[in-house]
Amino acid sequence: TTVRQALDVKALQREKARLEALTVQQNEALRTLNLSLEEKVQARTQELALANEKLKGSFITSVKVFANLIELREGRLAGHSRRVADLARRIAKQMNVPPRETQDVFLAGLLHDIGKIGLPDTLLAKAVTQMTGDDLGAYRKHPAKGEQSLMALEELRGAAQLIRAHHERFDGQGFPEGLAGLEIPLGARILALANDYDGLQIGVVSPRHLSPEDARKMIAEARG
Repeated sequence: TTVRQALDVKALQREKARLEALTVQQNEALRTLNLSLEEKVQARTQELALANEKLKGSFITSVKVFANLIELREGRLAGHSRRVADLARRIAKQMNVPPRETQDVFLAGLLHDIGKIGLPDTLLAKAVTQMTGDDLGAYRKHPAKGEQSLMALEELRGAAQLIRAHHERFDGQGFPEGLAGLEIPLGARILALANDYDGLQIGVVSPRHLSPEDARKMIAEARG
């Protein structure tokens, strides 16, 4: 009995030693696996970051291309879109508009005239108050055309919707939908204000070029 008990104890000790060695081996394998996974995660994270930067770069390049096309078509009015975009963004920030919506306002400002690219030079050279019925008919299609041209890019869809509505009027007499009051998106109302402020100074709205002070005064008098 004593010998059997001693053999049992020895067998238990051997099994214990085997299990401990196996545990150490498994822990080492697990540690190696974790290190490998961490390296793979870091590598994948870097790949995703690079892909995201590349995508962001492509998006910015697209916006610049569109903006440059507008600059080429604006001719004598070159710089109008950039000034409108900058002013609209500053107004949005002053009104504490959320960052993502402020970005949409800025992009919409840069691209708000993209629907005019297909209009003839003779029409673009006229102030709105000088346009005939046919001229106005063609001119009033540009917000919808601008939206259509940008909707294929997901990152520009928010801006595209603002572009469609930036010629709506608070009294419902605007275009293309005839929206009124708060039906008009806030970003589009901000864009309309910035657009008219600059447009009054450079002869887009009427042939007369107003001073900044007179432009502000006219906008204030036309509220509503």
